[in-house]
Amino acid sequence: MPPSEMSPVTRTPGSSFCPRHAAGLFLSTISKERKEETGMDQCRQLTEDKHVRRILELLGERWTLLIVAEALSGHTHFDEFEKSLGVAPSTLAVRLRLLVEIGVLERRGDRCNRLTYHLTEAGLALGPSFDLLSQWAKERMEFPDAVNNQPKGRVNPDADIKGDMDAEIR
Repeated sequence: MPPSEMSPVTRTPGSSFCPRHAAGLFLSTISKERKEETGMDQCRQLTEDKHVRRILELLGERWTLLIVAEALSGHTHFDEFEKSLGVAPSTLAVRLRLLVEIGVLERRGDRCNRLTYHLTEAGLALGPSFDLLSQWAKERMEFPDAVNNQPKGRVNPDADIKGDMDAEIR
């Protein structure tokens, strides 16, 4: 059967118009176009990439990105990270070890045999990503005062953050 005699929706010989099938085709077309517009396919490809997934898992550990941010701002000593972030020493030690293992930081001894942590070339390469993330947050995010007024890395557990956010949304 020539294509002109086939149903324009199903393109099968002798088939009749099926609104349900037509709706499905229409929605899948829109869905595909939306994915292309929003980059969802690219995002899916990124999250399916085992290397990207693994680095996101590692850097997504609590405190890890904050430690990198502090290193980018010049902190090198364990006590500097601990004081500026308010992180428990045991947690900080684990996160620093992780960052050394994955090649973001390198550990060195200074003149007094104190350990210091310095960004590697790979760690320094994260700088532009932090700049973009910071710019994005400044342009698009409004944080409740309960979050803004806390020391880095800490949120007041007694603050009514949800209530503040609801007020912002209304």
